[in-house]
Amino acid sequence: MPKFNKAIIRPGTKKVLTYVNELGGIGEDQITHVMGEDAKIADFTRGALSSFGINYDNGMYVKEKPSYGNAMYMCGWVLIDNTETFDPNVKCYFKAESPAQIDFEKDGCLYELAYIDENGKGLLNILENRFYSRKVKGREKVDDSFRYIFVVKNENAIDKILETGLSIPYVVAVVHLKDRDESEYPNIEYFEQGSE
Repeated sequence: MPKFNKAIIRPGTKKVLTYVNELGGIGEDQITHVMGEDAKIADFTRGALSSFGINYDNGMYVKEKPSYGNAMYMCGWVLIDNTETFDPNVKCYFKAESPAQIDFEKDGCLYELAYIDENGKGLLNILENRFYSRKVKGREKVDDSFRYIFVVKNENAIDKILETGLSIPYVVAVVHLKDRDESEYPNIEYFEQGSE
């Protein structure tokens, strides 16, 4: 991310630039929710992004065109929903190691967001194996300060996750984007492991 003069750039714009720098992009509609209710500042931020090398592509502001796809967009909504503040001086979220999309810290727990579609069984197996590889030698149990949040776009994917019989701590977040105005916050439902 280019260096910017704190006296010139608005704090809200800095929030969005930090988000784009860390995660690769941000959706047009996500800017409003990160910025809050001040539409003038959100419009100013949209206009300022191009001067920082951020490109607009099909409803997304991205550093590089292929870097911010549907998986990151869906996980971005869950991050916004779980992060009370987007203070760019507080580093509480960052791009995750593939195949997950985003890691963030909340209340002393590290969460890893991974987008799962209906064909995600292989991805779930990779994430489960990676979880157990984090186990510290000589300890009986895996650190309980880490959890996955599997992000899905509909309830059909929940059945696929349950069919795998995962034995790792996770929550499923269903992000409902259909039938909403782009200015509206999407409905996000959370399903705890073991609840159906």
